[in-house]
Amino acid sequence: MPIVVGYIFAHYLTLLVEYGQQTLVQLSDPLLTGADYLGTADHAVVYFLSGRPELLATLKVVFIVAGHLAGVAAAHDRAVRVLPAQHAVNGQLAMLVVMLIYTTGGLLLLFSS
Repeated sequence: MPIVVGYIFAHYLTLLVEYGQQTLVQLSDPLLTGADYLGTADHAVVYFLSGRPELLATLKVVFIVAGHLAGVAAAHDRAVRVLPAQHAVNGQLAMLVVMLIYTTGGLLLLFSS
C-alpha cells in the first residue's frame, strides 16, 4: 500500500495540484451562466509545479523513494511478526531484492520519459 500511495503522488501530483485548482474554478460556474457559487470564478490557476521542473522531478523521486522505504518497513514489521526468529533475516532477503528492483525500475521509468 505505501508504494501505491508513493506512485500516485509521484505520477499525479501535477494533476492533483494544478488541475485541482482549475476544477475548483470551474465548479463555481458549472453551467457557464456567469454564476459564482463558490466565489472562485475569477481565480486564476497557479502553475507552480509546471514552471519548476527541477522541483517537480525532485518531489517525484522523493515520493517514489519514500513509498518504497515505507513498503520495506511494513514488510519488515510483518516478517518479524510472522516468521520464526531463526528465519527472520533470510525471509526478508527476497523482499529486499524485489524492492530494490522496483525502486530502480520506477526511477528509470521516471527519468526516461
